[in-house]
Amino acid sequence: MARPAWQGSTRRSTLPWGWYTRIRPRILARDREQCQWVREDTGEKCLDHANQVDHRNQARNWDHSDDNLWSLCEYHHQRKSSSEGGHAKAARARAAKRRHPGLL
Repeated sequence: MARPAWQGSTRRSTLPWGWYTRIRPRILARDREQCQWVREDTGEKCLDHANQVDHRNQARNWDHSDDNLWSLCEYHHQRKSSSEGGHAKAARARAAKRRHPGLL
């Protein structure tokens, strides 16, 4: 059986106090539990049932302010996280190529 992608992650321990009891419920209520992902093909919001809250801007991942949080459906949250992981992996590969050959 496949291991969940988040297994072994320490991300949960970095969330602020009240994430599950105050912040996450507030964001889901603000967005009426509708996915805020904007579809590339139509330019319209997904609006499927949202049960997850994520950071809009990865560069501001430690910024838990309301304007950097949005509600997402499971599909779009997984898609966003997968894309970010792919970009990070590519950046690490590019950085490894720039290292001095003696350090490899």
